[in-house]
Amino acid sequence: NAPARVAGFESNAIAAALEAQELVAKLGHSNVSLKASVHKARVLAGNLGSPTRMKYGVLGDGVNLSARLKSLNTRYDTQLLVSYEALDFPGCEETYLTRPVGDLILKGRNTPTRTFEVLAKRDNANPKHLHGAQKHKQAFELFKKRWFAEAKKLFEEVHDLMGHRSHGVGDKVAMHFVQLCQSFMDTPPPDSWDGSEKLVKKAF
Repeated sequence: NAPARVAGFESNAIAAALEAQELVAKLGHSNVSLKASVHKARVLAGNLGSPTRMKYGVLGDGVNLSARLKSLNTRYDTQLLVSYEALDFPGCEETYLTRPVGDLILKGRNTPTRTFEVLAKRDNANPKHLHGAQKHKQAFELFKKRWFAEAKKLFEEVHDLMGHRSHGVGDKVAMHFVQLCQSFMDTPPPDSWDGSEKLVKKAF
């Protein structure tokens, strides 16, 4: 949204990332992919440097957070991760198919970032993914309510619906939650647990 204001910049950014990924997919190389992230925050934007060495760029915590979200794609075998802030615009639910990846406390931060995977535009989404994303959201709500056995069962169903996307490695997002649910069933979290997950690495 800089240097000039652009109406609908959040949706434009997500649409651009999806379009770029579609173009990369058309290259036909299975070992080539494009991982991206989108976040919305206030940053310093402008010409940075000295009169002899200058470039236009952005600085700020939001830039760092966006880079960290991009890195997380490797952890979850996803292509496009975005923050809650990036999805906070009218018509988002009707336009994009998303699912929550978690309330993630990134290394070096104290507050969780609600993180989502953007799967596709709704108007051309795979019907299996539509069903899987809806089931995933239901499972995530159960997870947040500490109903781990019920959530685990739904996440396993999500894995069966979504797993074929990932070149034989399964749906890592769903399986991560399956493992978390089992861990919390074995050792329940403390009463102070708010559903967030603290990450111990900056990059993956």
